[in-house]
Amino acid sequence: MNHAAISVTIGTFRREYTQKRFTEECHNFVKHTCGYPVSDLNDRSWDDCYSFLSKYLPTENQYQEFHIVFEFLMPDSLKRVDVLLLTQNKVVVLEFKEKREILKDDIAQVAGYSQSISQYHYLTEENDMAVSAYLVYTPGDPTGRHELVDILHPRNFTQTVKQCLTGEAPMSDHACNEWVTSPFHPLKNIAEATLQLFRDGDLPNIKSIREGDIKDTLAYIYRVIDDPERQKNILFVSGVPGAGKTLVGLKTVYDHAHPGERLTPIYLSGNDPLVKYVICKPGEFRR
Repeated sequence: MNHAAISVTIGTFRREYTQKRFTEECHNFVKHTCGYPVSDLNDRSWDDCYSFLSKYLPTENQYQEFHIVFEFLMPDSLKRVDVLLLTQNKVVVLEFKEKREILKDDIAQVAGYSQSISQYHYLTEENDMAVSAYLVYTPGDPTGRHELVDILHPRNFTQTVKQCLTGEAPMSDHACNEWVTSPFHPLKNIAEATLQLFRDGDLPNIKSIREGDIKDTLAYIYRVIDDPERQKNILFVSGVPGAGKTLVGLKTVYDHAHPGERLTPIYLSGNDPLVKYVICKPGEFRR
């Protein structure tokens, strides 16, 4: 399996993995399979993760058949999710931090993992699986604000994991392997989607694109553009690959590129295939 370092049941993790074996397998996966540099800091982090889980994972028999996945490789990036817990209906993202303070970057990291898996991981969407995400601070209850994600630490980790797993059904080994190797499906053909949007007025029927998110983004941009009190504005639109950022930019230009408008929008792109495929003229997008 080249999508994760380790994928086993909680029971197998407890019975068969020592700290040395666990760290070595994570180390070798990242270094040799992924081809990414590995430092002593990485090894210490894996040691810390193993020690924490060995102590705080539930020990009751009813939880031992649930699968736990380590170093899940996100597509088209260097990013890896530290730990995933899988049931037939849930994906639980656990990102470990050996820190005593909550940082905004850590919150954004785990929230991004959750969003990517829930919106673009094929089997998660196909099976309508609920995705939840947690930051796990191994030294203890950290300081700082954390409105966007829940924080776990030694005092609440075990009980929270039990709550996530209680009443759930474990995956089979085969189903777990299928989930780990399932493709991500971002928006693959932005040009076709753009042309359909401009031609028909509707977003294309693509599972991995969230129509409401794009409409809400466009509505906000248009409110800013139409506000007479505002003179000059810079708006940043962010999102994972395939979220529809290009579509938002093209639609904004299209809707304001008509004779008589007070604006003269310009769309700049380094995406040569897109530029060659979709020709932009005032009030017109065509092949």
